[in-house]
Amino acid sequence: MELLLLQNVPGLGKAGEIVTVSRGYARNFLLPKRLAEVPSEQAIRVVRAKTARIEAELEKEKAARMEQAKGLASVTVEIAMKAGEGGQLYGSVGAKQIAEYLSHRGHAVDEKQVRLDEHLKAVGEFDVNILLHPEVQVPVKVVITAEGEK
Repeated sequence: MELLLLQNVPGLGKAGEIVTVSRGYARNFLLPKRLAEVPSEQAIRVVRAKTARIEAELEKEKAARMEQAKGLASVTVEIAMKAGEGGQLYGSVGAKQIAEYLSHRGHAVDEKQVRLDEHLKAVGEFDVNILLHPEVQVPVKVVITAEGEK
């Protein structure tokens, strides 16, 4: 049975595509959840216009994130924490502290956008990636110093 996808369906296709599926899958899943419908000329035009509008919005969002990335590229995050003699911190620096630092400096970054494999637990310089958009990632330098040092 051929159906026009109204939304992206993982493993099947993207919105606006015409796909062939079994009658049971169409009747029991795709049609009741309004993920697809029987293709007609009008339905195809409506869905393609909708997907074109969504893609234009996504491109606009990506361009905005590229501009934000240019501003973030030159930022250095400086955090002072208590540390032992060997440079080991008495705590750790995580995504939340980095995001708060950037937010206080006028860069709207959520802690979920900060990509850390693990918390930073030593004094030094680190490169941390900020994921602003699925296609836009910018490295930010994080400098951790022991409290009282400069």
